[in-house]
Amino acid sequence: MPPDEAFKKLSPSASTKLHSLSDNDIYILIKAHIVRGYFTPAHLRSKNRKLSTLMTENFGHSKYMLYISSSSSSSVLTIRTGLVEAAVNRTVYLHAPIAIYSVSKVLLPTEFFGKN
Repeated sequence: MPPDEAFKKLSPSASTKLHSLSDNDIYILIKAHIVRGYFTPAHLRSKNRKLSTLMTENFGHSKYMLYISSSSSSSVLTIRTGLVEAAVNRTVYLHAPIAIYSVSKVLLPTEFFGKN
């Protein structure tokens, strides 16, 4: 879940694209931020991983993926979409079966926003 500040830091082109999305596209974008399963911070830090989002399940393998990594020398957990790299800022809610994390940037999928 990106904070309001993350939306303010979008590039002009990404902001324009985001504001021009249809209701269906917004629904897809939200589902591209959600993974199936319960992942604690320790579980996410345990190894670098590629996670399918709810949109991956709709569109097939390798679409709308999130890449999770952490450094052994840092406690920072990083999420990449192929276009954006964001840090997990904090845990918003953590109670099985739901975990919600705040991320530093809006996770822009390359499927919507291109590779650059």
